[in-house]
Amino acid sequence: MSPPPAPAQEAVDLYNELVNLPWSASPRIRQVEARLRYLFARRADLVTGLGLVKARSMLGMYDEANSLIPWLLEAMPHADSVSLGNFAASAAGLGHFDM
Repeated sequence: MSPPPAPAQEAVDLYNELVNLPWSASPRIRQVEARLRYLFARRADLVTGLGLVKARSMLGMYDEANSLIPWLLEAMPHADSVSLGNFAASAAGLGHFDM
């Protein structure tokens, strides 16, 4: 499997904004989710996928967030340690690592 494409700078900026937003900022989170969804549909990459999972989780869209986990798992062999940590936190938040 070839590595997924590098993320667009916009996706990086949106992800960074998202992780700093309070969960109560749902109007802005919805805007970020919509834009990340568009970017992911055009050119799927790791940061955009992680952002979508986070945004959808923050909005209570757990089924939609979970639907991206298989794609992210396939992309993880090419991830850096920060992305791996973000993935693990997102997946754990969705119940994938319950003990």
